[in-house]
Amino acid sequence: PARLEFMDEVAIRAVQAARERGLAGVGAVLLVEFDGEEQTVRADVEVGREVMERMGARMVKVAETAAEEAAMWEPRGAITSSLARLKPGKIGEDICVPRTKLPEVVEAITNLSRETGLEIALFGHAGDGTLHPNIVFDPADEGEVAKVKEVMAGIARIGIEAGGHH
Repeated sequence: PARLEFMDEVAIRAVQAARERGLAGVGAVLLVEFDGEEQTVRADVEVGREVMERMGARMVKVAETAAEEAAMWEPRGAITSSLARLKPGKIGEDICVPRTKLPEVVEAITNLSRETGLEIALFGHAGDGTLHPNIVFDPADEGEVAKVKEVMAGIARIGIEAGGHH
């Protein structure tokens, strides 16, 4: 793939709250872009579809036009500006981990979110292991503000323990 991006449920809720994008109830999105000669790309798309379906994807959509492609990628670009729809405060982190560790890192950050009660939108570049965990919180809520540093430290720890960097 030329690009491989993902968005978790929190990121999806944010972009949906900003504007209807047809993603209500979606738990995660994986965006894949292939490049090359048309025949090669079509073959790659079919292999990609088979792998995603085998791994449990509920829906696989393929863009046939440039307009369809732009519409599919638009929500990914709208995440950061949409997070204020969930809470007025946001702190974005960046960690990079080995791609093979992405599933366990996503699970660990999701568990950290549950444990602390602060929502963390997860999105990033699955192709190179870069994650952009964004902590959303209410700056007027002292309890939430107090937890932000704990969550930031937890995200860094998770990334480092997975063999990545912060």
